[in-house]
Amino acid sequence: QLIITTEKKIPAIVLTGYADKVVEDEAHHEGAEYLLKPIEPSALLSMVRRLLSNSQDTETNGTA
Repeated sequence: QLIITTEKKIPAIVLTGYADKVVEDEAHHEGAEYLLKPIEPSALLSMVRRLLSNSQDTETNGTA
């Protein structure tokens, strides 16, 4: 939460082994993605690529 509130340009992923709907909802509310372990490496890679692409698009459009 501290990273997201102090530096909104940094994409965040909450990666946890504990299924907690409250934490998941909080993560999404704060703008972070949420993944539950165990994860497929391809799913994590896909999410990272998407977040980086979105981040670059935001910077290009001047809204960062």
